[in-house]
Amino acid sequence: MSEDKKKILAINPGSTSTKVSLFLDEECLFERNLFHDAPELLKYKHVNDQLPMRCDVVLKMLAEEEVDPCDIDAFVGRGGSACTQPGGLTEIDQKLFDDTVAAVGGSEHPAKLGVMIAWTFAQKYGKPAYTLNPTNVDEYCDYARLTGIRGIYRVSHSHVLNQKAVAEYHAGTMGKKYEECNFIVAHIDGGITVSAHDHGRMVDGNMGADGEGAFTPTRIGSLPVLQLLDYLETHSIDEVRLACARSGGFVQYFGTSNSDAIHEMVDRGDKKAVLVWNTMIYQICKMIG
Repeated sequence: MSEDKKKILAINPGSTSTKVSLFLDEECLFERNLFHDAPELLKYKHVNDQLPMRCDVVLKMLAEEEVDPCDIDAFVGRGGSACTQPGGLTEIDQKLFDDTVAAVGGSEHPAKLGVMIAWTFAQKYGKPAYTLNPTNVDEYCDYARLTGIRGIYRVSHSHVLNQKAVAEYHAGTMGKKYEECNFIVAHIDGGITVSAHDHGRMVDGNMGADGEGAFTPTRIGSLPVLQLLDYLETHSIDEVRLACARSGGFVQYFGTSNSDAIHEMVDRGDKKAVLVWNTMIYQICKMIG
């Protein structure tokens, strides 16, 4: 192995999984998708409380792959919940870690655990840590921010990391740079967001973890406001806040966020599963336009 080549561990926590890849420079040595069902994650009152568990599953996976964390040269984590920033690569330091833990950006999203895991490992093993295109990247145009209530503004809470990567990849397939193209990109996983990209900037998108857009395996999606107010007469704000990002969508109908299990029900012709699954697809298509 060339001494110039670096081992980089990429950590991408989401609402239903922790995706982990090990790279030797640009070569992917392996990638693993560690699934977490919603009932397991709902044991934790706050997203921050998941940090020890998520660190443990990553270390267990590395042991299974016979990788010594001491041999890794850098840790890169998906990020979010800190102050807004433009897209790009950012080195994680103590302040960024503290801001992420405190969710100073106002959004509690499991993506924040990427910064927290990467910084925890960096401190433990004496290596640098970075985050790339976290969910708090904000490149919105002014038209994307205003709402019909003065004082309530839409902000960028989206799957920026994946969306920009997909846009850059497809620009490359056309022999162009990301900055030369316009795209609509749909991220479909435990959370679902659709965003508009204008010459290298993500200028609009739905606030998926805040209850906007299609419902998802774990999220409620957009709701009729007046019916939601009626719902709050018999349910607490904390219940609704939890449903926004962790116990909505498939969890409401099936008690699980396991999309594979639900799609098996669809394949068997289960009427309820077919209706709920196809409704989610319909809502995604409506978002794309």
